[in-house]
Amino acid sequence: MEEINVRLKRLADNVYTDAVIEEDYADGVTVLRIDIGGKTLTGEDDDYFTAFGKLRDSLLEKGFGLCCAGAMLNAGQSGMMAGSDMVYLVRKGEKPTLSDRVWIFEEKEPDSFPDSEAQRKFFEEWLNSI
Repeated sequence: MEEINVRLKRLADNVYTDAVIEEDYADGVTVLRIDIGGKTLTGEDDDYFTAFGKLRDSLLEKGFGLCCAGAMLNAGQSGMMAGSDMVYLVRKGEKPTLSDRVWIFEEKEPDSFPDSEAQRKFFEEWLNSI
């Protein structure tokens, strides 16, 4: 099990707090857990980015945004990245370069905190733009 230090933003009042995500693997499944407000939230899937998205969506439901690259609207994975903890930060009309590839938990300050569906839609729009 690995521990990942992250920063959360409480969306109701824009107060930041530090937290720890526990990362584990069991039978080919990525399990990401975080304790927040006395409750444990979990995201799990055989795909790392999907597990991350499930955890992020649970945090959003509780009123918290993750301040990291993977939580940004323009974060997405190519097929070759599937299963990894890396994402591209893409821009419409442009193909990504190696410098656009970042660790999913790299600290960032997103302009907004989209859910997984909004992120998926943006990625589709980006694909259609290149």
